[in-house]
Amino acid sequence: VRAVSGRAAAKIECYSQTFKREAGQEYDLGDAMEETVRNAVKFIGVTPKSCFVWRDGVGETSFRATVDQELTALRRGLNNKTVGTGKGPAGPPVPVAYMFCQKRIATKFLAMVDGRAESPPTGTLVVGLEDVKFRTFYITGTAPPYATPKPARYVIAERDKALGSVSLTELSWALCHGYLNWPGPVKVPSVCQLAHKLAEHAGSFVDSGETINHKAFTNRMYFL
Repeated sequence: VRAVSGRAAAKIECYSQTFKREAGQEYDLGDAMEETVRNAVKFIGVTPKSCFVWRDGVGETSFRATVDQELTALRRGLNNKTVGTGKGPAGPPVPVAYMFCQKRIATKFLAMVDGRAESPPTGTLVVGLEDVKFRTFYITGTAPPYATPKPARYVIAERDKALGSVSLTELSWALCHGYLNWPGPVKVPSVCQLAHKLAEHAGSFVDSGETINHKAFTNRMYFL
């Protein structure tokens, strides 16, 4: 998904692609990621200035192995050719930030209000509870009135120096407001929720979406 801002409006350009996998198989997606990014760059005809990835479906024990495989493949897809033509020498490397997004966690937070423990409000950011190897933060995307909300956990696995000035907490929270036809924020960044919706849609096909013409659906959220 690419956002293009102008003087009066903002434009979202998107490309989606699905791959047939065994049930529950959410690892070893390096080849799929490289092909998808390469096709997106070609079909949309864009020159990427940066790339941010929110990856879900990965447990803590697989963080390092997933980063080593998928980040390498992602860089190959981004830096393959001169963008938009598919020809010519590769340009300067595209800076990348790669984060894991976990929503099925046991961690909960409470806020002290007038001496009472209450549920934290929507958009609460918690920092300081660090992973042993990676920087970690939590965002409460939604806050039900009669229950203790579960935050989403974000683990920053890689971030190139060129993106050091970008606030990943603010960007993640901003994307929680980007889910189409939904008032207010969702629990995770909209790109994660859109990926879930697309996977559910493709999975409803007999061939698991293998016959979907992804090029024809460029810049179309056909799965919503």
